[in-house]
Amino acid sequence: MKPLRSLTVLLTVILSPLLTGCWGYKEFEHQFYPHAVAVGKVGNQYLIYVQVLDMSKLGRSESPTAKTGAGSWIAIAKGQTLDEAAHDLYQVTPRSVNWGHVNAILISENLLKAPDWANVFGVLTRFAQFRYTPWIFTTQDDLQTVLATPPIIEVSPVHSGLGDPMELYKESSFIRPIRMNSFIADMSEPTTPHLIPEVSLQANRWYAGQEPHSTITLSGYAMFDAQRKFVGSCTREKCAGLRWADPKLQRTSLNLTQNGKAIGSAIVSKPRYRVRYALSGQNIRYQVSVSVRGIVPEKYGNESLAALDKLAEREIRNEIYETYRNGLQRNMDLFGLTDALYRSNPGLYHQLKKRGALQLTDSSLSSVQVKVQLMTGIRTLEGPQEQLTQLDTPGPSS
Repeated sequence: MKPLRSLTVLLTVILSPLLTGCWGYKEFEHQFYPHAVAVGKVGNQYLIYVQVLDMSKLGRSESPTAKTGAGSWIAIAKGQTLDEAAHDLYQVTPRSVNWGHVNAILISENLLKAPDWANVFGVLTRFAQFRYTPWIFTTQDDLQTVLATPPIIEVSPVHSGLGDPMELYKESSFIRPIRMNSFIADMSEPTTPHLIPEVSLQANRWYAGQEPHSTITLSGYAMFDAQRKFVGSCTREKCAGLRWADPKLQRTSLNLTQNGKAIGSAIVSKPRYRVRYALSGQNIRYQVSVSVRGIVPEKYGNESLAALDKLAEREIRNEIYETYRNGLQRNMDLFGLTDALYRSNPGLYHQLKKRGALQLTDSSLSSVQVKVQLMTGIRTLEGPQEQLTQLDTPGPSS
């Protein structure tokens, strides 16, 4: 047994240097980790901007202030095609690039006007480490300026409007962020509205002392038809009605006005949205119904809750009609009315489509029924959910 043991030890010593171990492993600090990728087009040249995180700045409490822009570097690549621009990036990058941490994709409006704009997704997903879950946005502003805009107070762009848009959405649900995989799935559906959130820079809203600081805000949607063609942008104001069709709406405010004068405001959440349809001769008509509940944090008159309910219903109804008409101007079905028909009765959908009877008009949306139940009071915590405590009794309907 002793010679056998000695032979085993000898073989172990001789063969150990031949083991590969982790020779191909790269240290964490020896790679670049893009956090956001912006793609644009100027003339016939494609531009790719890559925002790389400075890992040494993450988690430091003594980091520089946000206005210094520390926390990331931006690389610029150019090419006659998207693929050429992507490979041009490696010519100016001194380290290997790990694409597994990209959290946001930003596309310029100039590129959206090109017929091959959707190739952006194909080029980026060729990298083996790239995931399908980044947030996607469009913008009319300069791409490099948007990427170089640091978040308020925070140093790292991880906490910017591009890197963490859901934080803002939870506080004020107006423009819902969307991930790349969800948008790609929507594009494969013939009746689903194809929308990408649009961001813009707002100046003179935040100040560090006397120095103004720009911020990234969600300002609207970029709209695409069933053939993925960019048809235009819809601003936050013109698309206000879309929030009432969003089942994931967390919290949004609604101004209550009467005769052009503000008389209060409401905070509502989680609307119940439904689309019905009915044949009217050779055409089809749609009815939209929305029901919401909320609270009235402030009011300036003696109006009863029932009166405020009616005012809120009127405001929501007007927003839906206005957004619907704004979509018609670009031949867009922003509320997915035909999608309701397609899901519930595909046979009738294809029959009407063959006859050309699916074209939406002003009269296609025959009615918008809105039911609002407001309460005025305070929130009390009872168990895991917030409960609303009503303090006064609704008056007679007006």
